[in-house]
Amino acid sequence: MDTPKRDNLDYVDLVRSAGFTRLFNCFRMAMAPSRLGLALLLIIASYAGGRTLDVMWGKQVYDNEFQVYSTGATTINTTDTEASRGVFDATLEVTIATFEKGVRAVAGLNFGFDQLAPGAAPNDSSIIGACRTLFITMPMWLISSHPAYTSVYALVLLLLWSLLGGAISRQMATEATIGQTISAGESIAFVWRRWLRYIFAPVLPMIFVVALGLMLAIAGLLLRVWGLNVIVGVLFFLVLGIAFVMALLLVVWFAGVHLLYPGLSTEGTDALEVLARAFSYVLARPWRLLGYTVVALIYGTITYLFVGLFIFIMITVAHLAMGLWAGDGFNDLFPQPRFAEMRPEMTDTAAGPYKATGVLIAVWLRILIGVLGAYAISFYFAAYTQVYLLLRRWTDGTDCAEVFLENATIAVPVRDKVEPAKPAAPAPKDDADADNTSPEDA
Repeated sequence: MDTPKRDNLDYVDLVRSAGFTRLFNCFRMAMAPSRLGLALLLIIASYAGGRTLDVMWGKQVYDNEFQVYSTGATTINTTDTEASRGVFDATLEVTIATFEKGVRAVAGLNFGFDQLAPGAAPNDSSIIGACRTLFITMPMWLISSHPAYTSVYALVLLLLWSLLGGAISRQMATEATIGQTISAGESIAFVWRRWLRYIFAPVLPMIFVVALGLMLAIAGLLLRVWGLNVIVGVLFFLVLGIAFVMALLLVVWFAGVHLLYPGLSTEGTDALEVLARAFSYVLARPWRLLGYTVVALIYGTITYLFVGLFIFIMITVAHLAMGLWAGDGFNDLFPQPRFAEMRPEMTDTAAGPYKATGVLIAVWLRILIGVLGAYAISFYFAAYTQVYLLLRRWTDGTDCAEVFLENATIAVPVRDKVEPAKPAAPAPKDDADADNTSPEDA
C-alpha cells in the first residue's frame, strides 16, 4: 500500500500551524450586509459630524496649507490671503487622495523604504509614504494648526468608532471563533453595556504619554530658573529615561491599537487587561504581527480593487442603459463614470427641477461609492480580529475558537472537537516469558 509522502504532510502541517490562511476568510466576513451597513453608518455619521463642525467653525484652512506644512514649513503667509475652506473639507480631500495613492502603491508593491531614512522628502505615492502622511504628517498639522477643532472632532470620532466600530468588531469576533453571526442590534447592545471600555482602551496610553510629556515640560520650565537649571542638567539622564518610556509607549501603541477592539469583543474583559494583552502580543511576536499585517494589507487591497471594479461596472451599466433615451442633457444629471475618480460632484449645470434631480442622483451615487469605504472599514476589523486570535494562540496557547459569550452556551461543532488520546494497551507477553516468571515477580 502506498504511504503518503512525508514532505507533503510537512508542508500541510506548516501551513496549518502558520495560521495566516485564516486571513483569507476576511473577504467573506467583511461582505456581510449588516457589517457593511454599520460601517456605512459610521462613515455617514463621521461625515455629518465633520460638516457640522465646518459650519460652526467657518473657513479655517488656507489654500495649499497642508502642502506647505508637509514640505517642512511651520508657518504660512496669511497676510494676502483668506481662509478658503473648512478643516474637515480640506482634511477629507487629502485623506481620500492619499488613501487612493496608498492603494495603488500596495497593488504595485511599492513599499517606499526610502521614506524611513532621516531627511527623506515626503512622497505619499508609496506605502510607507502614504502611511507617513496619514498617520504622522496630517495629525501633526491638525494638532499644531487647528488644535481646538481637532480636539472636538477627535472626541466625536472616538465616540462613533467606539460604538459602531466596536459593534462591527463584536460581529467579527463571534463569526471568526464559533462561526455564529449575530445581528447589528445584538452587537450594538453588547458594546453599549461596555462603551466606556471601548472609549478608554485606545486613550489610556495616550493619557499616560501626555502626563509624562507634562513632566518634561515642567523640567523645561525649570531651565529658566538660575540654579535649578544646573540641577536639571545633572539629572538630564532622567529626562532621557522618561523620553525612552514615551517613545516605547508610542511605538507599541501604534502597533497594538488595532488589536484593542478585537480583544474587547473577544474577551469581554476590562480595558486594562486588554491593553496588557495587546501590548504583550506586540512585544512577544512583533515579526509575526508584521507578517500577518502585510498579508492582510496585500489581500485587502486586491479585494478592495475588486469591490471598486464591481461598483464601477454597476454605475457604468446604469449610465449606459439610462442614457439610451434620456436626451442630450443626461450627462449633466448623471456624469460619465470614471474608474480612476469615482467621486460624483453635485451638478450645477442643470436648471429648475432637473438640478434637484441631479443632486439626488449624486447623493445616491455617493452612498453607493461609500459602500467601498464601508468595505475597507469592515475588512480592517475582520483582518485584525483574525490577527488577534492568531497572536493569542501563539503567545498564550488559547484556541482560536474561544470567545466570551453572554448568558449563552454554544456547542462546539463535532469537527472542531479534539478527543483526548486513549492510553495504549499493554503489550501481551510471550508464553515463554510467562512460564519463566518467578512467583516473586507474579
